[in-house]
Amino acid sequence: MELCLAENIRAFRRERGMTQEQLAEALCVTAGAVYKWENGRSTPEVGLLADMADLFGISMDALLGYEMRGGGQEQVIARLWDCTRDRNTPHAVAEAEKALKKYPNTFAIVYRCAVLYGVKGMDEHNERYTRRALSLYKHALCLIGQNTDPAISTLSIQCHIADIYAQLNEGEKAVELLKQNNPCNINSARIGEMLASLCNRPKEAILYLSDGILEYFMLQTELVMGYLNVFVKQKEYTQALEILSWWMESNRGLKIPGKISFLDKTHAVYLLLCGEVHLRLGHKEQAWELMRQARDTAEAFDADPSYACCHIRFVAADEKATTHDTWGATAMQALQNHVDEENDPAFTALWEEVVYGGR
Repeated sequence: MELCLAENIRAFRRERGMTQEQLAEALCVTAGAVYKWENGRSTPEVGLLADMADLFGISMDALLGYEMRGGGQEQVIARLWDCTRDRNTPHAVAEAEKALKKYPNTFAIVYRCAVLYGVKGMDEHNERYTRRALSLYKHALCLIGQNTDPAISTLSIQCHIADIYAQLNEGEKAVELLKQNNPCNINSARIGEMLASLCNRPKEAILYLSDGILEYFMLQTELVMGYLNVFVKQKEYTQALEILSWWMESNRGLKIPGKISFLDKTHAVYLLLCGEVHLRLGHKEQAWELMRQARDTAEAFDADPSYACCHIRFVAADEKATTHDTWGATAMQALQNHVDEENDPAFTALWEEVVYGGR
């Protein structure tokens, strides 16, 4: 028993990134006492064992070696997941509080309980549950050093906290927190929405919403290109055409009639990609026509190019704000780059026929 306890104290201390001196300071004992515990020369008093278990975020049983390390926690986390997914679980709150009592300082459990309370508060419009979620998310931030899930970070938790503030109608706190956590404009859309709906600041909101819509446009483009590559590699050409159609329908809504914009360059790329897919389907004539339209659209854009953000519908920006891409310096160069990258003889031959012989 003593040897197992000694090993557990050492293991849990190291797992939490603490030195013997830091553990001693936290428990108000000497470093020598911790040294003796970890070498099996003495045993902590019961009160110190309880304090240590609480500090490590584990149960007394786990510290004493009566349950397999991690096994108990994993089962608790699994139950909390189940309670969160099943919105009608009557014992969800009791399950969360039981878990928190046993593992008050274990990040995965504190975080999972925060999510559970957040969902319950939102579903039931229960402010008490929502504020409990807020408290737990803040506590989870203090325990973030234990986190091993790459999908969770300080940034993601701060965003959850901002959402909680929004649920509590504390819009100013929500907006301020999101402004502090907005790398690459990832939260601009949410900031804009909250400024308009919760803070009654429409003029400021439109600036963030403009950044958000441009960020969405770029994200959507990346998503479509990713899906397109998947579908083409799996020879799911109908799916490829459908994802391209969705992309272009969305972009069409951002087009200002009569205004040349970056969207025209995007449209040229879209037409070329559609032509490529039709060629793979054996529709050579349709592919040729689409590629001809791509060429004409690209040349029209290159004759009077505009990358100004203010030429995109719903975007409030001055003339100096511009969009950018990695396709090519011109629209025609973007098309040629794609053809070269594909390195498909049939595709290349048809493109050259369109460019050099299809006038």
